[in-house]
Amino acid sequence: MLSSKSRQSSRHTWTHFELKLLNKEEVVVEKHEMNSILGKHDIAEIRQMRQKDHDNLNKFIGLSIDGDLYLSVWKYCTRGSLKDIILGNTVNMDAFFIFSLIRDICEGLSYIHKSPLQFHGNLKSSTCLITNQIHISADANHFLTQIIGGYITQARGEQLIKGKGVMKTYWLIGPIKS
Repeated sequence: MLSSKSRQSSRHTWTHFELKLLNKEEVVVEKHEMNSILGKHDIAEIRQMRQKDHDNLNKFIGLSIDGDLYLSVWKYCTRGSLKDIILGNTVNMDAFFIFSLIRDICEGLSYIHKSPLQFHGNLKSSTCLITNQIHISADANHFLTQIIGGYITQARGEQLIKGKGVMKTYWLIGPIKS
C-alpha cells in the first residue's frame, strides 16, 4: 500500500485523479471521501484486489489511509480510455483492431466473473483503459467504491444460474453521495 513514507512526486492533475511517480513508475492516484472506517472484511477485500493480476484488469497497487482522504493507487494506462480512443480518432479502427478490443474486454470479464469479485458492475467505454500496447484493461475502481463508499442498488429480479441455483440480481445505480 502507498503510505506517506513512499517516494512520490506529482506529475499531472485532473479533477479526481493525479498522475504521480511511485518508485520511478507512473501511477494514477484517486481521492475518495472517508465515509466509514475500514473493517477487517474491507481490508481483506482490498488485499484480495491487490493480489489480482491479469493482463485485462487494471492493476490496483494499494490504498493510502494516512490522511483526510483515502487515496487509491492504480497502474497508469498511457493511452486513456476506450472512449478517448473512439472520440479522438487517433487509431485506425479496422476489423482486426475492433476484434482485439472485444477479445480483451471478454477475457477481462471472464477473469472477473470467475474470481471472488464476480462482477464488474460499471463496464462502459470510459472504464475500459488502454495500455501503451493498445491492450484493454477493465478499470476495477468500482470494487473499491463498494468497499469504501458503497453503491446504491435497485432490485432487478432473480436469475437461474446453471449449477448454482437462483441468484438475486441488482442494478447498480451509482456511488452513494455523501
